[in-house]
Amino acid sequence: MSASSEVNLKQTLRKIEYPLCAKEALTKIVELICGRVTSIKHMDLALDLMAEFIFYEVDRRGNKRSQGLTPLLELQLLEILFDYFNNIPIESARNTVFLSLFSGTTAVLRLGILSKLVSVGIGIPSSTILMVASVWMQQLGNSSANSCRLAEALIQDYFYFTPDSTERLKILPNISPQFTANFMTAISENYFAITKRDFYFHQKIY
Repeated sequence: MSASSEVNLKQTLRKIEYPLCAKEALTKIVELICGRVTSIKHMDLALDLMAEFIFYEVDRRGNKRSQGLTPLLELQLLEILFDYFNNIPIESARNTVFLSLFSGTTAVLRLGILSKLVSVGIGIPSSTILMVASVWMQQLGNSSANSCRLAEALIQDYFYFTPDSTERLKILPNISPQFTANFMTAISENYFAITKRDFYFHQKIY
């Protein structure tokens, strides 16, 4: 893609109101990183699209926004991401896009969106969302810092506040055994590192 094409693409997306531009950006990102011909320039452009049009982290000049997503816009983005991943028919494409959206270098910054998306996958449930999350954990290491942060966030954001979380945890292996294994590994890592981190388990999940 030429420099002028990149500019035209961004200008086109900027004319679309957020979060609808996020949906369009996802389509372009798949073309860039999952196409038959990919390059470093394609990946760089895809990363730019993610930061500006999906996660709303930077403005058109690449400067960090002073304010992030509002709760309503975040909810709308979660709906877009949930529907999008559940409708990608090719597993390798799903995994590639997911790993790119929540890479090892951006996972901490985007942990809030990531944990809420996986929480929705547990609650609805969606084996597709849990599978891509499982692949993500395996790629980064299911006892890595990022996987452990996700596990901690899920405990705090979902299992801690959900009335039937104990029952949900019991049936989780039936929904996605691979995710359950990675999730429990990360929980175990957090548990055994409890003296090194400000982390705790609520009694109701034991």
